[in-house]
Amino acid sequence: MFTPDARHAIVDSIAAPAARGELQAALDADYTAAFNERIGLDAAGRPPLGSTFVSRTMPAGTTVQAHQDDTATVAVWCSGLFGVTGQGSKAPVTTSWFTMTITLAWSADGWKLAKFTQEDGPEPSRGQFGQAPPL
Repeated sequence: MFTPDARHAIVDSIAAPAARGELQAALDADYTAAFNERIGLDAAGRPPLGSTFVSRTMPAGTTVQAHQDDTATVAVWCSGLFGVTGQGSKAPVTTSWFTMTITLAWSADGWKLAKFTQEDGPEPSRGQFGQAPPL
């Protein structure tokens, strides 16, 4: 996602044909050289020498919000690790909890991404640990 060629290849492989242009434009507007620099990468999306960029999303739970023959909307609750390793990192690795709401469309190649949103949380509390919060 952090280099244009890789991002375009990802979108081309997972997005519904009718949604590709809009998704590419939105992601290109978000993933800029300035964004890369803000998160500790160089303008080309590379971490500093001797460092490792970490971007991991781990799904923790899902809820089907709507389903029809050719569309579905699913909420995916996730935990994430994000940042750059190493001494003096401008953006050390942190954890987060977020929910992605994904709309899928059926195509000749199967279910494909039509649109998505992401919002922070819910973050589990110690009292809830071991039980997924409702989405």
